[in-house]
Formats: sequence, structure tokens, C-alpha cells
Amino acid sequence: MEAFFEVCPCHIIAVTGSDGKTTTSTLIAKILEADGIRLDLSSHECLIDGRKVSLTIKEFALLAELLRSVNKVRTREELLENIWGYGYEGETRTLDMHVRTLRGKLGDHASKLVTVRGMGFKYEA
Repeated sequence: MEAFFEVCPCHIIAVTGSDGKTTTSTLIAKILEADGIRLDLSSHECLIDGRKVSLTIKEFALLAELLRSVNKVRTREELLENIWGYGYEGETRTLDMHVRTLRGKLGDHASKLVTVRGMGFKYEA
């Protein structure tokens, strides 16, 4: 089993000029990976066991949210707020529909996208 990793934000400090002033830049997470699933956040690509899989924008966002917190339950409210926006007023079954279609695309990994009754969802690695 591959270990989960996220290219985490970090600071790079570079000295500029002879006066010793420094500049700091932040690198943003670009790759999420767990158990054969690799999401490239900058190119919006998903690879599952090395095979490119086409995901909708919402499916990609849902998988990214779950991979950011592998083995931890994400509540329905968290997922709806983070993916569909603050104060989402639509049908909450839309989340269930997206989970179902995402599972269909995950192939052998589908069983790792787990429903936690009364709470939400998690990705188990």
C-alpha cells in the first residue's frame, strides 16, 4: 500500500541583493496521492493505478477533499460547504449521487470510499 502524501505548502527563502533583504514565496500543494490514486491539482488529472480517469469538476473536488484527510470522516456538511459553496441550499442527495458516480470510476478502489452512517464519508487507505 502506498503512503498518503500531499506536497504541502512550504516557504522558500531567497536572499536578494547585498543588503541581505529576503523574499519569501509559498508553494501550494499540487499532488494528492493515496493507495494507487494520484490527483494532480494543477493539471486537474486523475490517475488510478497509472490509468488516466476522467472526472467531472465536482467528482475531482470530492476526491481531493477525501484524499486530503485519508481515514478521517468528512461530514456531509463539510463536503457540501467545501465543494458546493458556503450555505449550499440545494438537495443534499446531490452529494450521494456524486459519491455513487465517483465509486463507479474508482474501479477496484471503490470500496475504499466508505459511507459512515449518520456522519459522512471517508477514504480508507
